[in-house]
Amino acid sequence: MNHLRQTRQVTCISEFVPEAIATRVCPIEWLTRVSEGCSIFEVPGMDMFLSPSHSLRYVPRDTVPEFVNEIRERPNRYTDIVLIPETLPGHTVLARRLGKPS
Repeated sequence: MNHLRQTRQVTCISEFVPEAIATRVCPIEWLTRVSEGCSIFEVPGMDMFLSPSHSLRYVPRDTVPEFVNEIRERPNRYTDIVLIPETLPGHTVLARRLGKPS
């Protein structure tokens, strides 16, 4: 994944389960490293229809530890995240439309 992220413009949506990642790497360190080249958005309560009222939550790089700990404390302890590479053409416009502050 690191190689793909560094050599391609890969946008990814994935389930994020801190406890599962913790069996191999520290989830906070991993997500912080990912955030160095990507904008991270949480897709809370994702439904398959992504209704107009559906919104994404931007996860700023400096809040990754709090974000991971918040997920660990939830009853279901997982979430979906979208990783959008900052090198993607139009990244700034797309990220702003998804909820990233200017």
